[in-house]
Amino acid sequence: MDALRADFDALVTAALGSARAEQRRSDAAAQRATAVGVAGLIASVVLIGAYSHYLARAVVAPVRRLAGATRQLADGDLQARVPERGAGEIGVLQRGFNTMAATLSRQRSELAASRSRIVASADQARRRIERDLHDGIQQRLVSLVLEVRAIQATSPPDRPELAEPLDRLADALGEAVDELREISRGIHPAILSEAGLGPALKALARRSPVPVELDVEVPGRLPEPVEVAAYYVVSEALTNTAKHARASVATVRARLEDGRLRLRVRDDGAGGATASGSGSGLLGLADRVEALGGTVRVDSPPGQGTTLDADLPVTGG
Repeated sequence: MDALRADFDALVTAALGSARAEQRRSDAAAQRATAVGVAGLIASVVLIGAYSHYLARAVVAPVRRLAGATRQLADGDLQARVPERGAGEIGVLQRGFNTMAATLSRQRSELAASRSRIVASADQARRRIERDLHDGIQQRLVSLVLEVRAIQATSPPDRPELAEPLDRLADALGEAVDELREISRGIHPAILSEAGLGPALKALARRSPVPVELDVEVPGRLPEPVEVAAYYVVSEALTNTAKHARASVATVRARLEDGRLRLRVRDDGAGGATASGSGSGLLGLADRVEALGGTVRVDSPPGQGTTLDADLPVTGG
C-alpha cells in the first residue's frame, strides 16, 4: 500500500508540475498576444494620426485657404490669390482660382480704363462744342446786336416807325445770346476751364434758385477730370434741390483731404431722393465719378432732407 501511495503521489506531483508548466506557457502566450495587440493598436493610432495630419495639410488646409480667398473675391478684392502647392485636383483648383481672379482683375482694369477714356472723350467733345458756340454763333449774335444798336442810333429822326422794330430785334438777339451762353455753360462751363473749381462752384451758387451756403477749401487747380466731375456733381445736386426738394437752403462743402476731393451737398427739403433709376441724373454722374475711382452716396430719408457725398481721388495737380 505504501508503494502504491508513493506511486500515486509521484503521479499527482508530475501531473501538477505538468499543469503548472502548461499554465506558464499559456500565460506567456497570452502576454505575447496582448503585447502584439497593444502594439498593433498603437501602430493603428499612429497611422490614423499621420494620415489625418496628411489630409489636414494636403486637403483641408488648402480648401480652407481657397474658401477664404473666394470670400475675398466675392467681396470685391480681386487681388486675392492662393499658393499653388496642392497636388492633383487641389492643385488644379488652386491654379484655376488664380487664373480666374487674374482675369477678373485685368478685365476690371480694362473696364475702368475704357470708362475713363469715354469720359475724357465726352469732356473733350463738350469743350469743343462750347468753344465753337462761343467763338462762332455767340460772337456772331453779339456782333448782330451791336450792328442793330448802331443802326438804331443812326436811324433818321424822321423815321420813328423804325425805332421800335429795331429795339425789339436788338432785345431778341440779346435774349438769344443769353440763352446760348446758358446752353454753353451747361455743355461745359468756361469759368471751370479758366478759373478752376472754386470760382465755378461760386458761379453755380449765385445762379441757384435755392440759397446756397458755400464752403470751399480747394487750394489751386486740380486735375481737369476731377474738376469737371466735381462741378457736374454739385450742379446736378443743386438742380435736383431746386426742382424736387422744396428746400429753403442748401449747403455745398468741398475739401481736399489726404489726396482726395470730398464733396457734400445737403438741403433741408423733402428727402426721398435716390441715385438709382433711369430717370436720375445722378446715375450718370455716379458712372463718371466711379470711372475716376471715386464714389457717390445719397442719403435722403423722407422728410429729413437730402445729403449727397462724393469722394474723388486726386492723382495730380
